[in-house]
Amino acid sequence: MQLVMGTKRSRKRYSLTRDNQHRDFHLSRSLQQLKELKRVFPNTGLSQLWHIPDETPHVAFEEEVYSTVDPREVSMQSLVYHTLAKQVQWGIDHEKTALNDYLLIQSAISKISVEEAGLTLYPTHSFLGASSDGWISDPSLPHAVRKVCLEIKCPYSIKGTVITDREVEELLQYKDFCLERTEQGPQLKRSHPY
Repeated sequence: MQLVMGTKRSRKRYSLTRDNQHRDFHLSRSLQQLKELKRVFPNTGLSQLWHIPDETPHVAFEEEVYSTVDPREVSMQSLVYHTLAKQVQWGIDHEKTALNDYLLIQSAISKISVEEAGLTLYPTHSFLGASSDGWISDPSLPHAVRKVCLEIKCPYSIKGTVITDREVEELLQYKDFCLERTEQGPQLKRSHPY
């Protein structure tokens, strides 16, 4: 892929290859974001190897960027890749309802609260991370586990079924269901295509 950069008077072609020497695209906002990430996560991953320039280079002239990618191709890709599988869309559409139902049921047992969760990095391997659906705080739990991870699943395979009407053991019999029986009790299947 090539970008044509410059004004109407002077245009330069830059090849976007990995070994390109001309990587200066004047992205001051991206540099600020990288600096903020490095400040927030100073000792994570390979942050010591991040090369972030102190200042953005001065631009001598206004630049126009021209793409050689056919706009019809971009339009087609946005149409094709924008739609999600019906199972995934079902989960997204019903996640908030599932959370509200869960909170209603749990409020009868204890006084819990839910916080939104962003990216959670693994403490000793900071290159590993996951984004959960939230953090549950439960003062009735022992101090070491008062804050636990919340992961909501709205399985399309049992849509239209009120799960509180069924026992977990009955749900474990569905071969396409996302839970499996283990020695520790029911858990999410590691082989399930979430």
